[in-house]
Amino acid sequence: MTIDQLSQKTILVTLMREDMERYGIDFTADGAGVRSGLTRLMSRVGAACALDHSGKSYLIEALPAGGSCLLIITVQSLKRRRTYRIKRVSTQECFVFDGVDALLDCCRDGTRFSGSLYAYRGGCWLLPDYPPAERLRRRLAEYSDVRTLTAIETARVRELGSPIVQCAARRAVHPRAAR
Repeated sequence: MTIDQLSQKTILVTLMREDMERYGIDFTADGAGVRSGLTRLMSRVGAACALDHSGKSYLIEALPAGGSCLLIITVQSLKRRRTYRIKRVSTQECFVFDGVDALLDCCRDGTRFSGSLYAYRGGCWLLPDYPPAERLRRRLAEYSDVRTLTAIETARVRELGSPIVQCAARRAVHPRAAR
């Protein structure tokens, strides 16, 4: 057996027939027997080339050469497994009225809600401060188009839309009545 270190990451090992028999390396053998033989062989190659096995993986290419075998061993750093996270996209329901008239029709019976109202893309967009109760949601849905917006879309409406009014659930005091 000859061991030649071609570069920092490449090693060429020439095995004669006797070496192949000693390590159980056969081109027709199953993977388990060859694997244990390669493990013993790699410990010997590591000692001869002063390889540190920790944090390393090896790509071993075996080429038949007459009655012998050439092994080209490439040392690689172990790649860390990539971890993926699934982020939840926060969404918010939005009520889009065709115009102010549709919004006023919805509020005629004293319907109250808390949120912000914006003029955006030719409509009145109501962004509730919190999810409305089911009864209020049904009432708003009668007069508007209900859309689900992501956090980015909500920010876009707030940034590009013209604020009409900040609505509050509590009763507003009329400016003349306050005098």
